[in-house]
Amino acid sequence: MEMGSETQLQLSGSLPVPNVQALAAECLSDIPPRYLRHPDELGQLWPSTVAPEIPVIDMSKLGDRSSRKETEMERLHSACRDWGFFQLINHGIPEDVLQDMKIDMEEFFKLPLPEKMAYEKSLNGLDGLLRCGTSSSGQSAPHLSGPR
Repeated sequence: MEMGSETQLQLSGSLPVPNVQALAAECLSDIPPRYLRHPDELGQLWPSTVAPEIPVIDMSKLGDRSSRKETEMERLHSACRDWGFFQLINHGIPEDVLQDMKIDMEEFFKLPLPEKMAYEKSLNGLDGLLRCGTSSSGQSAPHLSGPR
């Protein structure tokens, strides 16, 4: 599969990886081999009869001075370690702010790749777009500063 340079990202010496948006635009009939895993490699994450539930963290408990804080901190640690993400509730962010953010994210990710690349930043020696939900390893949020 040949990809034009505008549809590939290269991260600090790694192999060029086609952008998901570019792959989706190609209407592929087969999954690219790099995304396939042999069943033996997958293992079983949980019994097939049990549906996993995304961890839910209650922010109001994290600010508590009681034992509820320690329990919620343990749940947060477990969610980060075992899942890599979680749903945060009771955070106090107004619903209209959340909705505006969702609209802005959707509009950004619908942009053509060259337009999105105007926001590309170098973080910890890695070049590339900082993906929604990824960490900048303790750095401030330079990805929010707009085009360079």
